[in-house]
Amino acid sequence: MENLSLRYNCVALAGVNKGATLKKDADGYYYVLLGALNIFNSENIYYAYNESKHVFERSNVFMRKVLAGNLFGEEDHPQYEQGMSEAQWIERNEWIETRNVCMHIREVEVKPTDQMCNGLPVMEIWGWIKPNRERGPLLAEALENPHQNVCFSLRAIVREGRLGTTIVRRIDKLVTFDWVIEDGLQICNKYSAIQRGSKVAQESTRTYVDRPISRQVLEDILYNPTTTSAVATESRRGALQQLAQEYLQLAPKVSKLRVMGMGVRSW
Repeated sequence: MENLSLRYNCVALAGVNKGATLKKDADGYYYVLLGALNIFNSENIYYAYNESKHVFERSNVFMRKVLAGNLFGEEDHPQYEQGMSEAQWIERNEWIETRNVCMHIREVEVKPTDQMCNGLPVMEIWGWIKPNRERGPLLAEALENPHQNVCFSLRAIVREGRLGTTIVRRIDKLVTFDWVIEDGLQICNKYSAIQRGSKVAQESTRTYVDRPISRQVLEDILYNPTTTSAVATESRRGALQQLAQEYLQLAPKVSKLRVMGMGVRSW
């Protein structure tokens, strides 16, 4: 079964760590560091900003959700459960489980830093978030606890290629940011957002989800009715088929990727 270069990826990317109090506005929103690009993660995979920046444009589906006030994050990323088909798992990653919502994301912005990585500035992703719905009180407690770190991780479709010996990834579709429980490394977290320094740590935590998407599964979603029969509703089955069509069209697209110090390549 042929794998495309597309893959679901959930990873917390690098930040810095200082101690003080998070910025909070009158409406109860906290200003936090959600992620960063133009950096390597701990597996030495480079996440490129120039090829990913389209997801932060106002016309992009992700930013339209932000501007419409409809972007929410969950407590932890969706998990691949025993007995779940590939189609069910793809479908689950694309929507927000309302019973697991922990925050509303009001604004998202990208800021350049003075930290350089491979000749390019590290780009930080900042956002205003507010604890929300059933899991919100747990996040609120964590944000207000001076002894507890709070970490965020992006949920996205990425495409992977190589420049020389370096694995490079770009974001093709950003679904949301989720609150994740961290294992101790300092990454995109509460302390990072408190007092900024000039140094951005080039490390991340474990990758939460990194799973290739196969062409066969996408074609089965489109042309084999039994593949989508376990998806709960007709509307969600229709949405899943639209996604499969979108990803099959996306996979062959080629564009120039340039990363300083690595050269240029199409992939």
